[in-house]
Amino acid sequence: MYCDVCGAESDATITCEIKRHPEVLMLLLKRFEFDYQYMTYVKSNLNVKVPFTLQIPENQTYELYAVVDHFGDLRSGHYTATIRSQDDGTWYRFDDRRVSSNQHQPFEVDDFETSSRPYLLLYRMKKDAKVTLPEGFFNLQLNASSLTASQKRKDKKEKNEMGRKIPSNAERKPNVSDAQEPAVWKKPAVKDRAEKRRHLRRRCSPLKKNKKDKKKEKQSCLCLCFR
Repeated sequence: MYCDVCGAESDATITCEIKRHPEVLMLLLKRFEFDYQYMTYVKSNLNVKVPFTLQIPENQTYELYAVVDHFGDLRSGHYTATIRSQDDGTWYRFDDRRVSSNQHQPFEVDDFETSSRPYLLLYRMKKDAKVTLPEGFFNLQLNASSLTASQKRKDKKEKNEMGRKIPSNAERKPNVSDAQEPAVWKKPAVKDRAEKRRHLRRRCSPLKKNKKDKKKEKQSCLCLCFR
């Protein structure tokens, strides 16, 4: 490969990383490569070891369930498929309209098969093993559910006997029998304050005197002056 910065040729390693595990993993083998001598694509008939189980990072296991074989070259050829049944685990060969059970069942002796025909491999994600529950687990579940059901019936019966739901302190309306809370002083309105001032002024100011009283006071003052 060539460097993006300086443009010099350098050795590089290309890797692929699976971020999310798919349900079905499909692997296409690179059977055709370009031949610069003949300037055309040539098929590679090398033997390949095909494993039955495939382990990828994060401890995820896949099992092989289908293989597509290719016969011929790039311009002409023929495809067949070998598929494993989910019911009994038997491998069947599909060749156009003909379907037959394989006389030689693969992966009986070893966990891999060696062949030069595989072109496409299909793996299925292996599900986790079933969780084994202890004995009497379901009986405990049934007993717990029956206890909760009986408790609910008991609570419902008690509510019906009471006749109504007891309201909380926040929802309860104030009654006459309830203790009165201490009164909080509130600032009086403008009209109330004005009336209170007039009332205090009347109480504190001296009583108004009649005209006769005023006249008598004047006469007494004159008499004292002449004396």
